Amino acid sequence: YFRKSDITAGKAEDGIFHITILDDILATGGTAEGIANALDKTRLSIDGKEYGIKVNEFIFIAELDSLYGRNRLEKIAPVYTIAHIK
Repeated sequence: YFRKSDITAGKAEDGIFHITILDDILATGGTAEGIANALDKTRLSIDGKEYGIKVNEFIFIAELDSLYGRNRLEKIAPVYTIAHIK
């Protein structure tokens, strides 16, 4: 879930809002991938100008390495994790 008002509170560069997705656990990556894809398709209109959204990176507190969610997300943006659970 995301609110467009939260995104538009940031600063756009070259017509794109660049964001980071921060979550607690990376398992299969399906949820984060779905959010990133939804954001990629979202267009925001501000004062008559249209903006896109791009996920620049994913950050997770922990990653379940055996589920390989990183492989799925790295096709979209870099993935950073604080702790790995094997």
